[in-house]
Amino acid sequence: MTHVRTLPIRLAPQPGEALDSWWEATAHRLGTNTIDVLTSIGLLPRDACQPTQSGVLSRLVTLLDADQAATIAWSAGLTPVQAHAMTLARYDGQAHVIDTHRRRVEARHVWGRARGSRYCPACLAESGGRWRLSWRLGWSFACLDHHLLLVDACPRCRRTPRHIAVTTRLPLAPGHCHSPSENDAPPARCGQPLAEVPALTLAAQGPVLAAQTLIEEVISCGQAAFGIYQDYPQPSLALFGDLRALACILLRRVPDRLAGFVPPEILALHQQPPPAVRRSFDPVEETRPGRLAPQRAATAALAVSATLHVLGHGDVHQAGAALRHLISDADGSIPLKPDLHWRHTSPLFEAVCIATLAPRLKGVDQLRYRTLDRLPSRPGRSAKIRVAERAGKTPTQLWPAWSARLSPADGALSRTIRPALSCYLLLIGGTRSFSSASRLLRAPVTEKVGSHLTFRLMQRGHFNASVAA
Repeated sequence: MTHVRTLPIRLAPQPGEALDSWWEATAHRLGTNTIDVLTSIGLLPRDACQPTQSGVLSRLVTLLDADQAATIAWSAGLTPVQAHAMTLARYDGQAHVIDTHRRRVEARHVWGRARGSRYCPACLAESGGRWRLSWRLGWSFACLDHHLLLVDACPRCRRTPRHIAVTTRLPLAPGHCHSPSENDAPPARCGQPLAEVPALTLAAQGPVLAAQTLIEEVISCGQAAFGIYQDYPQPSLALFGDLRALACILLRRVPDRLAGFVPPEILALHQQPPPAVRRSFDPVEETRPGRLAPQRAATAALAVSATLHVLGHGDVHQAGAALRHLISDADGSIPLKPDLHWRHTSPLFEAVCIATLAPRLKGVDQLRYRTLDRLPSRPGRSAKIRVAERAGKTPTQLWPAWSARLSPADGALSRTIRPALSCYLLLIGGTRSFSSASRLLRAPVTEKVGSHLTFRLMQRGHFNASVAA
């Protein structure tokens, strides 16, 4: 701190402004360049000549350590809290995950955006070119203040803004494109006024703005408590894991069925083909849609609007029915598996997947996955132990009073259905087959008899009631 000086003119950050936008605005106000400002406040060494190559600036915008925040506060007349609030660490654990060791956003987690940013031209015009931090999030695709779809790139150089950390020995004008010029000859810059770029206007009561509003509410409160999450609130990061996993399913399997969730203009932007000739600065096209944060705001708007339509239902069974309607093929097959594991998702997403598959599961599997429960789930790691304990408390033939309640009025013999019902008790939430359950109970019923009885109960409409009981 002995080499840090106070700035002669102090510029307060605007609400929600990003750190690099603030130091660029400060440099512009002082009539100097960003390197001089960064070295004066102690964020760069005095002999820094090519800080962009070392990745220093990207790490600063992502995460500040305590000393860096203190130097900014002392030099610019801010508080350390204000300094930290201008970095992406503000959303750590809420909208994305930051690798604190490498000081970068985890791009493969929940649509974390490690590089680049979208922008709203109207906001840039109003703020004098000040850049909002939230535009860097993979979950930001619309401006709620001006009802505009965020813009993905500069129309002149076609590069994504803020993809590369920029600092030069020349002054930079706020609100302009700072990407290198087309001939890639630094220090020349593109210079396109981004506040003049046209943006798509969105309907005030449309699904895209409604989806963005809900996303921002979840981020601000750190918890999801709508739709299927009403009775089981989840942390915001768990919701974003669910949204990402469901977006992967919809964008890969049935992209042509999502047209009704967004206006035609957004669908057209989503369906635009990538450039025929790839350039060195073009963003990498994701071969598995939905795995990473979409490059286009239109794709993010489409995916989030469709996924919130599914997760916005009152319970997991209604959400499963909606998802089944979207992804089922003409023959009724569903491209999901009950044992498929998704990373960074909540138990409610697993329940929705099982509820989606429930009508196509065999009777034994419906018992194993508890499909009629409020929250269907896969058998846990301790399922075998719990089944063994349950077997020690279950008679070979189910108790007569319960058997009478769970058996159909006709067409089922007591000596057959009573041991079968006892086997059903071991199958619920377990990992064993019907034959394994009968051997464990030493029940006089075979796999063939159990399958036939299950079929008869389904045919007569008694199976679901018996399973629920």
